[in-house]
Amino acid sequence: MAGQAVVLYDFNGDEINSINPLPVALSGGSADVQYPLATDGDSVYAKDIWVEESVTIGWTDEDSTGLDLALIPFTNLHTRLHNETADNPKTVTFHFNRTVSLDQVGLGSIGTDESFSNVKIIVLGSGAVERTVLDESASNTKYTSRNYQFGPELGNAVKLEFHTADAVCISNCTIQKVTKTATRLQALKPDGATTDIDATAGGNLKVSLEEFESDVSTNSNSQLRTTLYGEDGQDLYIEQLTGGMPNINTDHALIHQGYGYSFSILLNPLSDSTIKEYCLTAPSSRYIHLKNFNIQVLGSSISAEIIINPVVTINTGTAVAINNLNHNSALTAEATIKEDPTYTGGTSARAIYALSDSTNQVTGNADFNSNPNQEFVTKSNNEEYIFKITNLTSNDCVVSVDAFFYEETQGLVT
Repeated sequence: MAGQAVVLYDFNGDEINSINPLPVALSGGSADVQYPLATDGDSVYAKDIWVEESVTIGWTDEDSTGLDLALIPFTNLHTRLHNETADNPKTVTFHFNRTVSLDQVGLGSIGTDESFSNVKIIVLGSGAVERTVLDESASNTKYTSRNYQFGPELGNAVKLEFHTADAVCISNCTIQKVTKTATRLQALKPDGATTDIDATAGGNLKVSLEEFESDVSTNSNSQLRTTLYGEDGQDLYIEQLTGGMPNINTDHALIHQGYGYSFSILLNPLSDSTIKEYCLTAPSSRYIHLKNFNIQVLGSSISAEIIINPVVTINTGTAVAINNLNHNSALTAEATIKEDPTYTGGTSARAIYALSDSTNQVTGNADFNSNPNQEFVTKSNNEEYIFKITNLTSNDCVVSVDAFFYEETQGLVT
């Protein structure tokens, strides 16, 4: 009835008044923290150690506990197992009463100047087959506490090797057990019912399109919006009118991105037998690809050269205007072009000739790059180049230059 006390009696009919009303006797003594009931735990206990098969040669009971040496690291966190022999390696083997699945060994050491180092952990299988699961035998770092983790392994014993001639002390050894489980996952649906969560053939959880938010699709998640990227991480654009992927060359693409530039020069006149020069200064972190340097001349023949490696001492002339070929872009060229520099030295890296005369008034044409795949690529880091235009005859002439270049960050691709 409710409110009545329950009285327990033992097998002899005597009333039980003990705080431990059902004492249980075990082979190792009464049940306690190191001798629990016959249920497995998360780590190796003293009850799991097979003392007679364990190997502790060279080790001593530093605190005179009177315990079997193999039990000291598993019984009290403040009692020490010590080895100060000259053995190298020093070895201790903890044998189990039954096979254990394990994935971690933790060691501790207390006491003044006590430590361990150069650890190698070996799991022993049947027939004393050795499987090395961790090897820090070459590490001389002295530890007082360290966890050694490795992949799950079945073993009948753990052998610890300390590859050092120094004294070794361990006061705590925890060997973590692994429990393998197969889990059935279920989830609660919006209607309150539960359902199994399936896995793919590769063992991954499935993801259904219906879980995506509505803004990733325009047709009820039958298809998802996606963005295509190139190897450089930049977006690959879809042509808006046709829905196809555009296929344009590099020059065209860089103009769209705002890195394509042009400049024009008109010399009217370029006097007979005179030279006109310009200094091109490359950007600090970009490279110039000079695609077109088209020259037209009327009334005389001229030459045009690109001089590399000049030593420019004065570069304060009038700047040539450089225009972005994409009027929608706010970018400006990092390169500069200025008239009438003062320089010495240098080497002609490219030379072309435009031929005309004063009699027939035929326009001469020339370009540094004679086909669409040809270009002149500068260095970066403010490298300087000279454009040199020379009137080759004694007649005045009119010269026009129309040039196109783009700037980019790749430079030489290897």
